[in-house]
Amino acid sequence: MFYGNCSYPDGFKEYYFDANGNLTMDINRHLSITYALEHDLPESIVSVGLTSSNLIENYYTPLGQKTGKKVYTDKVNLVLDQRYIGNLILENNRPRRIIHPSGTVELDNGLGSIPVYHYPPLARICNPCL
Repeated sequence: MFYGNCSYPDGFKEYYFDANGNLTMDINRHLSITYALEHDLPESIVSVGLTSSNLIENYYTPLGQKTGKKVYTDKVNLVLDQRYIGNLILENNRPRRIIHPSGTVELDNGLGSIPVYHYPPLARICNPCL
């Protein structure tokens, strides 16, 4: 394990890195990160606070494409299960948004069945047909 070059005069280390240069621990943010060996991508991120600890698990295909993530509070209570199927994003098994080249479409936005379209600021300039 490599140690970051940022440390206090008393020798306390703030950052820790693995052999590939990936951040594995950030003392300031209370983060611990593990990486999938096959792809060198973040597999789990743990945030440890004074009263609770949260966990994010990422899932990938064998080729390294992200297929989803799960977010837990206290490492056991599932609060978000997000899956990626092509351009469709499911949250807790419900369609949430569609990603397309011009932006995103929010499907579950609290407005009933009315989709909300989000365009990046330059999309209207680059695509005058929209």
